Amino acid sequence: MKNVQSVRTILLEKRDAQFIHMYINNIRSRDSKSHMLFLSLQAPYAPLSKSGLKKLIATINEKIKSKHPQFFDKNYVDSIDKISAHILRHTWAYMMLKHSYQSYLDSYNKAQAMENAIESLRKMAGWSLNSTMPYLYASRFISENANLANIQRITKVGAHYDH
Repeated sequence: MKNVQSVRTILLEKRDAQFIHMYINNIRSRDSKSHMLFLSLQAPYAPLSKSGLKKLIATINEKIKSKHPQFFDKNYVDSIDKISAHILRHTWAYMMLKHSYQSYLDSYNKAQAMENAIESLRKMAGWSLNSTMPYLYASRFISENANLANIQRITKVGAHYDH
């Protein structure tokens, strides 16, 4: 483990838990003595390595690229070069932060909701208390919210002058 915060319990959707059970019961080797969840499919069934994960993601990348080329089209500003662990981490962090922020808005002002959402992201990702990683991963979400607030301000000012 990277640090004490790396050890955590996560809540899974029922469907995700079913997929993990399907993997354990039908794919994962029963011969392995490893306590790690994801293992190589070849003996000695070692825990999935970084290179193994990269190969898996590269295979997924090629399948998605062939079935959905529009996601990789350079004519669009939000296109991607390729799917990678980096892209997946940032996408997960963005989605978790957005969900947490929306949940906290019910009870807190925008600034407090953002701080609480970032702290939740820190805990979910297992980053230490002095790590700046939550802010790095939150930067896209924060920028989008700032842009949205600015557009709303401009629209409001414009409406004021229309009278």
